[in-house]
Amino acid sequence: MNHPDLFWAICSGGGGNFGIITRYYFQDTPKAPQYLYTTAFSFDWQDENGNLLITEPVLKQLLDNFTQFSQEGQDGDKSKWPSFGIFHANHLAAGKMVFASYYFDAPSLGVQGQEYEAYLNDRIKDQKKTLGEITRLSTEPGPVNGHPWHGTAKAISPVSATAQLRRFTFLEGVQNTNGSGPNQFGKYKSAYMKKGFTDDMVAALHEHLQKVPDGVSLSDMSQSLCQIDSYGCAINQVSSTTTPIAQRSSIMKLQYQTYWDNGAAIGQDNKQLEKAHVGWINEMYTDVYAKYGGFPDPRNDPDDIVDGCYFNYPDSCLGVNGENSPSIDHAMYLYFLENYDTGPADRNLRAIKSNWNPQNWFASAQSIPVK
Repeated sequence: MNHPDLFWAICSGGGGNFGIITRYYFQDTPKAPQYLYTTAFSFDWQDENGNLLITEPVLKQLLDNFTQFSQEGQDGDKSKWPSFGIFHANHLAAGKMVFASYYFDAPSLGVQGQEYEAYLNDRIKDQKKTLGEITRLSTEPGPVNGHPWHGTAKAISPVSATAQLRRFTFLEGVQNTNGSGPNQFGKYKSAYMKKGFTDDMVAALHEHLQKVPDGVSLSDMSQSLCQIDSYGCAINQVSSTTTPIAQRSSIMKLQYQTYWDNGAAIGQDNKQLEKAHVGWINEMYTDVYAKYGGFPDPRNDPDDIVDGCYFNYPDSCLGVNGENSPSIDHAMYLYFLENYDTGPADRNLRAIKSNWNPQNWFASAQSIPVK
């Protein structure tokens, strides 16, 4: 291979840092599944009289349940790998929270056909029972904010009015569960987690998911949430230096999201809405990770719970070029951990960029700096 250091760097450390990709090469691509199966459970924030149903203890139990879901397959059991869960911890304004799960048939792993569908239906029945013991299941589907979108499809063997297995062809599935909705303004933040949520994290989430910032109405917060994705399994079967993305022990990836749309002309925004939404998401994030300095920084985490941030959700609050507090080094560490600036020369993003792009031709607010 020509220039293995540069090849390593662009395998997830590219992002406008090293050049323009003109060709892709794939090795050992898996055979595409034939079907995607999906189901969703929704939970009412409040009852008919306005009494809170999703209390802080209930939220903790729901998140603990999702953590258990995310731990499946982390031991190397490949039959559990073709599954993906998302917990949509929606703001109170959305009315409900949603636990959506997605399953793929994978003939190479021995999961396919009617036997697999029967297994999924039994699994959903068990989920329904367990979740129903935590809090009341909603009789109506909940809003699946964020992404991917849940969509609708033909049901096979319905379990109940509140949860049923839906089947797509794989092509239909990737189309229908990747809709981002109409164009709108938004702000993202991210975090990786190796373990479940602490009481302090749950308390901060619960507080901010009910908070309405000054200058906006409750309904303006209906698309604000913390989306929690199951993560790991096959991703965690390689070492932290195989690619620049070093997070190879995490079981969940969090996507903090808030959206707003004011009908303004293209290129314009309502600054009051922007300030309210960005302020809300930044305050929630800071409070959730207060114990670690306001960020999911593993250097400040003796309990080994948090594991940095996701590079493809650039967040200027983590640090930008030209600013000192926080610095770009702070952001780059959270994205790439030790692969940013402490590894050997051929596994060190900053050293590789300094070698191949010393003039820093490819640069942005959050690009890898040169030495």
